[in-house]
Amino acid sequence: MARRKKAAAEQELDGLAEDWVALWQSEIAGLMADPELAAAWGAMAAMGNAWLNALAGGLPGGAAGAASGFPFGPPPAASAPPPSPPPSPQAAPQPAARRAPRPGRQPATAPAHEPA
Repeated sequence: MARRKKAAAEQELDGLAEDWVALWQSEIAGLMADPELAAAWGAMAAMGNAWLNALAGGLPGGAAGAASGFPFGPPPAASAPPPSPPPSPQAAPQPAARRAPRPGRQPATAPAHEPA
């Protein structure tokens, strides 16, 4: 008896799975027949194509060398020698000694706070 219940439950699950697949197949077929959706997908594909062409045009070699094994052409040749090493660090200049205030002037000091 338990075996029959299990077989019936499996058959019911199989039927539900087949119904679910059939439902999605009909939905996808309906989407494929929609001319507005086809136009939207076409516009999105054209935009992606334009974006990739703009990206390839900005790279050295462009898209013409794609057959050479590199996605956007061969790597660029080194046209300039490598930059020279940075100059050696020099000792930082020492700050100038504080000068004595001019006669008749008092050095600037912070005002004293009186206790409250």
